Amino acid sequence: MPVHLENVPAAVSQLRALGFPVINIRLALPKLTGLDHKKIAGAVGTSDKNITAHLNDHRQNAIIQKRIAKFYGVPTEELFENE
Repeated sequence: MPVHLENVPAAVSQLRALGFPVINIRLALPKLTGLDHKKIAGAVGTSDKNITAHLNDHRQNAIIQKRIAKFYGVPTEELFENE
């Protein structure tokens, strides 16, 4: 069952507290929320390929990272830290 977006900040905090790597948390968010990369991209205003690249840590555009974090209701530094 997908997690509602309002539950994402608490889930991210709990997963980080348990020691999960941030990249693994980012990769799990689409499955946890039931949203594919196309839906996230539409809400963020970019392409699904760009979402995939940022979630996989292949790109590091601060503007897109901020938009993704805002979409999930999580501070940017919690979702995109220097790993």
